Amino acid sequence: MTKLVGILNITPDSFSDGGKYNSLETALNRLQELLNDGADVIDIGAESTRPTAIAISHDEEWLRLEKILPEIIFAVKKFNQKTGKKIQTSIDSYHFETIEKAHECGVDVINDVKGLVDERIVKLIAKKNI
Repeated sequence: MTKLVGILNITPDSFSDGGKYNSLETALNRLQELLNDGADVIDIGAESTRPTAIAISHDEEWLRLEKILPEIIFAVKKFNQKTGKKIQTSIDSYHFETIEKAHECGVDVINDVKGLVDERIVKLIAKKNI
């Protein structure tokens, strides 16, 4: 089954949107656009993966997500209840600590751009059946 993935970057330096959605208000507005446009999955990322991007720590990544991610997850669940759809949320990260916290917030899918090289992520995915 084909799924349409809506990308929501919470970064100041994204290559695709240049940091347009790194505040709660702009992120939620963009989320509504993605949901209304038919996204099946909302993929949320807080670290740019553009070429030449400077890597950030998991602490910095979580600082960008901690107030916005729970609100996005809540809004998607509310949208699902209202519409009867089953839109999923995805965290775009390779930091174990971020992935673990995102899962605790209720994210459905792990999108590890580094390809699961951190064994802790593999174990978390297996243990939690993510």
